[in-house]
Amino acid sequence: MEFNTFGPFEVRKKSGSDIKDDLTSFFELIDEKHPGLSSASGVYVLCKQNGNAAPKPWYVGRTTASRGFKGRFWEHYHNDFYARLNETAPNGKLVGFLLARMNAGGRSFRTARASDLKSINMLEFLLIGACLTCNESLLNASEKAFHRGFHVPGYLNKKPGKPNKAAQAFAEMLNS
Repeated sequence: MEFNTFGPFEVRKKSGSDIKDDLTSFFELIDEKHPGLSSASGVYVLCKQNGNAAPKPWYVGRTTASRGFKGRFWEHYHNDFYARLNETAPNGKLVGFLLARMNAGGRSFRTARASDLKSINMLEFLLIGACLTCNESLLNASEKAFHRGFHVPGYLNKKPGKPNKAAQAFAEMLNS
């Protein structure tokens, strides 16, 4: 299973334009730089970025259907997701990272297959957990409660206080 990371790509806001126009330009730029990427399947992270600061993740999603990233982003447009994102995080420019599922060797985008579902779902799940460490207000409703409540001493989501000797030894083993 191989993925390749692309981005960050900015959804450039044109003065007085609708997000529909901005998304059209966004995918034209992507297809110009990386032909076929807009119709690839995989995982994406939508972020807001202020100035030169690192982008702050606000949503992690996936696409596994033949419609690809472009189709999934248009679904967000039709269900007013971008308006909700701008209400929650009004400042900064919208940027996206696309993590595309690749064919063996990583030279071409893999056509969406049912067999890819497990790897795409797993990557989305892992990225939701990682992005929660950067932004507790991540908009993903699914999996947030699980990630927040999942604790493994010496490994994940450490609780306050000193871990016991076994947890310390476990952490040492993982860090060696």
